[in-house]
Amino acid sequence: MQIGTAQVRTVTAANREMLLLYWKVGHLILAHQSQKGWGAKVVDLLSEDLKKELPNQKGFSIRNLKYMRKFALQYPLSMIKKLNEASNILLQSEPSQKSIRNIVSEFVPQAVAQLQIANYQADIIVQPLVAQNDDASFLASVISKIS
Repeated sequence: MQIGTAQVRTVTAANREMLLLYWKVGHLILAHQSQKGWGAKVVDLLSEDLKKELPNQKGFSIRNLKYMRKFALQYPLSMIKKLNEASNILLQSEPSQKSIRNIVSEFVPQAVAQLQIANYQADIIVQPLVAQNDDASFLASVISKIS
C-alpha cells in the first residue's frame, strides 16, 4: 500500500512540474511574440534552439510549443488566481448546491471576461515575464492537477 501511494505521489509531482514548465514556456513564447511580433518565428526558432541544446529530449516540436503557448494563453495568472479563490471557498466547508451555484455564477462570468481580455492582450503583454508568472499560485491551482 505504501509503495503504491508513494508511486502515485511521485508521478503526480512530476506531472505538476511538467505542467508548470509548459505553462512557463508558453508565457515565455507569448512575451517574446509580443516584443518581436508574429513574423519573428519565435516558436520555430525556440524549437530549433531547444533541439540543439537538448538533442535527447522530446516534446519541444513546433506543434508542442504552440500547445504550450495556447495553454498559457488560456490560463493567465489572473485566471489561476480566480480558480484558486473558488477552490478555496469550496474546500472551506461542505457547500450546498445553492452555494456551489452562487460560486459558479459569480466565477464563470468573471473568468470568461478575463479570458476575453487575455486573448485581446496576448499581443500586448506589458508586465515582465517574471512578474506575470507565479509558480506557487500555479502549483496550488486545480490546473496543476491535470493528469
